Amino acid sequence: MLAEARAGGEPSRLWAALLVVACGLAWGLLLCAPLWGLWVAVPGAAGMLWASVLLHECAHGTLWRSRTSNVLWGLVFGVMTLSPFFGYRRGHRAHHRWSGDGEGRDPTASPQRPRQPSAWLDVALWLQLPVLYWGGVWGPYLLYDLRPSRGPRRAGHVAGWAAEISAMLLVYGALGWALGGWFLGALALAFWGAGVLYERLFTMSHHLGLRAPPGDDPSRPPTTRAQVNHARSIQLSGAALLCYFTLHKEHHLAPGLRFEHLPALHDALRRRRPDLYAFTTDDLGLWRRRRGRAHELLTPRDGDAR
Repeated sequence: MLAEARAGGEPSRLWAALLVVACGLAWGLLLCAPLWGLWVAVPGAAGMLWASVLLHECAHGTLWRSRTSNVLWGLVFGVMTLSPFFGYRRGHRAHHRWSGDGEGRDPTASPQRPRQPSAWLDVALWLQLPVLYWGGVWGPYLLYDLRPSRGPRRAGHVAGWAAEISAMLLVYGALGWALGGWFLGALALAFWGAGVLYERLFTMSHHLGLRAPPGDDPSRPPTTRAQVNHARSIQLSGAALLCYFTLHKEHHLAPGLRFEHLPALHDALRRRRPDLYAFTTDDLGLWRRRRGRAHELLTPRDGDAR
């Protein structure tokens, strides 16, 4: 199916370049906050969301052909999203290797056991605070080199993390000093807005509420079947603008596949493996996914594992 998918998509570096330009323009409007006001946080949030998606592509080395270009642009998108690129890349590799293992080695795993009711989490979701994204995606990657989910903490990784964090503080400190409180206020609002969008588009659909089938050996990574069962794909108009990040089941099947090929792989699954295609495909509207209390959303539903 991978060969069929590669033949069914048309990779275009021009499309990647256009997304990078759009991301830069949207994020760059935050710099106009002292003149135009806090409304620039709206396109700024879209720019941060785009930067998060492009950071993910760079971490997989699939945005550009050159490894160096992916690293350099990944560092840029890391600054734009307040995420250290190398720690993100290491953490995301652990996520793909251990997705759904239930033993804490996946830094962004959704819970694999029932959750107790939490009043503060219910209130946070009611207030539209993207705590599932902040605490389940952004935070674990931000601190991954300090608290790796597998393997020992390495001094070289911590030093690199400190250098990236220092560079971010220097950049934003200089911008805050030059542009003042309007910029910092717009940046904070954009960060919140991007978190809400990311949580609705991705966090709530990728893995949340899915239970991975137990493996035979908990010390080994989950099987491909288990990982596929622990990832959900959704249909979304305009998904090409988000590098088809909504086709997450296909992405876990072939993490190194460029995003243009993911719709072809999705179609191949529909035709040749309907058991995998239909297993966790979710066609619910974006704004219907957050119904119920927090512990109901976080607890895996019966029937998700086969």
